[in-house]
Amino acid sequence: MPHPSDALNRAVPRGFRAATACMLRVAMEGLILLLVCLTPWAFGCVHPSFEFLLDAGLALLFVMWAIHLGLTGTRSWEFSPVAMCLAGLLVLGLWQLAPLSGPTLRWISPGTATWYARLLPPTPEVLPEVGPVDGPTRAGSTISLDPGATRAEVIRLLAVLALFILVRQNLASPAALRRLSLVAVTNGTLLVLFALVQYWTTRLPLLYWTFPTVGWAFGPFINHNHAACYFNLCFGLGLGLFLSRARSAEALV
Repeated sequence: MPHPSDALNRAVPRGFRAATACMLRVAMEGLILLLVCLTPWAFGCVHPSFEFLLDAGLALLFVMWAIHLGLTGTRSWEFSPVAMCLAGLLVLGLWQLAPLSGPTLRWISPGTATWYARLLPPTPEVLPEVGPVDGPTRAGSTISLDPGATRAEVIRLLAVLALFILVRQNLASPAALRRLSLVAVTNGTLLVLFALVQYWTTRLPLLYWTFPTVGWAFGPFINHNHAACYFNLCFGLGLGLFLSRARSAEALV
């Protein structure tokens, strides 16, 4: 059975396909670097509006990837342990959303069954003039105590897995990793400087000296733990960039 990209490859000249595929790879890498830089400044991208913009950027990336696959006809798959670990987390999240019978749930997760017995009413609640409301899964049948939150995390894990595969299959090169490291280190340094200036010049927990927040914020991050996670990534990438530069200098000597 012919692949859908075969007809496209016959209709479009090879030189045009190669040039377009190259431009798409550059555009995909540029968009990824842009998202890496901008998402921390948008309150760590925890606000629904900014998370929607992040999802829109990821959707645009996947559209460009689909066009790139159609132009190049690349169908190979490179094994990656990291991708397998992410897929395992995704399967684990889906397993926690699977509806189970009462005896099975008590056998697999007795703690969850105990909490359901304490929290759920003996008979399902019925809304007046509406009747019983059925959700995606029957209440008290999943391992997850909050299926809605688990479902949201599963969707995020799916997006992370798809993004990792996109980068692994199309943009994995030493030069691309160095560019990512340089951008992350520069952006992390600017974030730290901004956070320190904001901390020294305001007494209330304000973001951008304007937006009040509850808790311990740091810089543009609503949660200071999110800031620590991002800075740790920037530090690791910067350390790797420094070691690679030092190794290149030793090789030249």
